[in-house]
Amino acid sequence: MENKKSIAFFLTNIFIVLIFIRPQEIFPFLEPFKLAKITMILAIITAIGEKTINKATLKEKCFVYLLLMQILSVLLIPFSLWGANSVEFFVNSYIKMFITFTLIILLTNTRKRFNTLLNTVYACTVISAIRIIMAYKNNLVIWDQGVKRVVGIEVLSSSDPNDVAIIFTMILPFSFYFISKQKNLFFKAMHITFLVVIISAIIVTGSRGGYLGTMIALLSYFFIVNKRKIFNFLFATFVFFVLIISFMPENYMNRFTSMFDKSDYNYEEGGRLEIWKRSLKTIVISPQGVGINNFQVAEGQRKTEAGLSGKWQVAHNSYLQVVVELGIIGFIFYLLFLKAAYVNVFQIMKSNVKLASVFFASLNAFVVSSMFLSQAFCWIIYALISLITGLKIIESSERQLHEPIQ
Repeated sequence: MENKKSIAFFLTNIFIVLIFIRPQEIFPFLEPFKLAKITMILAIITAIGEKTINKATLKEKCFVYLLLMQILSVLLIPFSLWGANSVEFFVNSYIKMFITFTLIILLTNTRKRFNTLLNTVYACTVISAIRIIMAYKNNLVIWDQGVKRVVGIEVLSSSDPNDVAIIFTMILPFSFYFISKQKNLFFKAMHITFLVVIISAIIVTGSRGGYLGTMIALLSYFFIVNKRKIFNFLFATFVFFVLIISFMPENYMNRFTSMFDKSDYNYEEGGRLEIWKRSLKTIVISPQGVGINNFQVAEGQRKTEAGLSGKWQVAHNSYLQVVVELGIIGFIFYLLFLKAAYVNVFQIMKSNVKLASVFFASLNAFVVSSMFLSQAFCWIIYALISLITGLKIIESSERQLHEPIQ
């Protein structure tokens, strides 16, 4: 199995490159060809032809809970505030995430394939980070509270700087894995450069949720790696944050610290706190959920009822986003999905501390950043958890092979 070639796995890698890099933005003539859609369809067909369906793999808890969320999303459509909106999001985005998740856990069944896919995701992240920095230098920005925030470059189907930031934040810990893995000084220096590039890209997004997620990712990683050497953990954390703070422009640092300032817009009528309060009312009114991708519609209704006008806002909190859109049942499935991912990470940690520490840091970055960003249905968390699930399956299979016959 280790050396068996798989066209489906190759096509899955190509699909990930296409949705990450989005070459049609660089070369507009590619837009009509719908390369990502065609590649996904071919990957599904070839995966079926290669007979990759493994019943044991499909019993994985992460897969089961994600499948239940998919089913619930469909069942809620007739009762959605805006059914067509839910259908459009499900067909064009959510089902694709599920298919990609399924392909990855079915096809990434050897270490060689896992490493290939990990390298693909990491390389795509670095390339996307370079594009973001170049866009910033070319002044593709908006001004937000005195800070320039890069816009106009899509990464994983979104150009929102908050969405882009969380992608880089979650992949950032992998830089440390690749740095520690390299013995060659040239390649070690190359990955250190990639680390700087990703951090720079996070900074120019101006995303406070991204900044917070980065702090959590670094703290989590350094803690796990140095958990038996507290001094090393404290020293590494101190040095790294001093370096970041030293090179971060003052206006960006002020933007981050404004999260905790009660004069910030988030404490005003149109800010996050008021949105969250109105969300709680929606949960009481519609505990079954208002339908996937309909948070803004529900928010608009609550504002209208309160005699308020203005833009219909997103949740700015992934957990409220899920419970409002998929209801209490969907929220339970979502939490169980995340819990299953953590359980898999701790299983991996028994035999592979380096990779497990990276996954642990990435998950923590998402879980904390999600408190301030609407990222419940973003591509990167499903891609990350599919990698975790794939590696857990590989580790379990290897342990079974080496178990003595009774």
